[in-house]
Amino acid sequence: MLPVAEFKVGDLVRVNQPGVTLVMPRKQYELAGIVAVGVDGQRFGIALSGDLPCQAYALSLDEPWYGLLIGDVQIEVDPDSVFDPAECNPQIGAVIRKADRLNITAAFGQHHGMFRRMELTLLTALPPCDPQQAAAFTSWRIIRGTGREAKELIAFDAQEVAKVRQASQQRG
Repeated sequence: MLPVAEFKVGDLVRVNQPGVTLVMPRKQYELAGIVAVGVDGQRFGIALSGDLPCQAYALSLDEPWYGLLIGDVQIEVDPDSVFDPAECNPQIGAVIRKADRLNITAAFGQHHGMFRRMELTLLTALPPCDPQQAAAFTSWRIIRGTGREAKELIAFDAQEVAKVRQASQQRG
């Protein structure tokens, strides 16, 4: 259950608050997603559901992204899914902790068979890591609250993302 004071209904494009805001769909053709930022400051919506999870879309007032907006959510990583991103390219959907930020690897492009891999920032101003060091995680989740009060809103696995994206490409 989600208390009614913990969300509003609106457009992800208009979210300008710090931290992570999750949009949850209200109907079949809306997608769950979060906001991420590119190196040039451009804002992207990252789909967390649908046929192309972790697909990045440039946020635009011309293309609204409506749903339940749940602010002040947190991201937790599964330490059992950790790997060194310097040793292999992170999969689409992996999150990467480096410097003072948390990034996500996403796909960007108009056609699901042809895309550019992007690393977009989800969170900044975290306690800094050692320079030149990073850790990536294939399994993570979005929660609201802490401790016993924590509610899991979405669980994510980059290996499952790869399967869903591959199945979508074969159909498309």
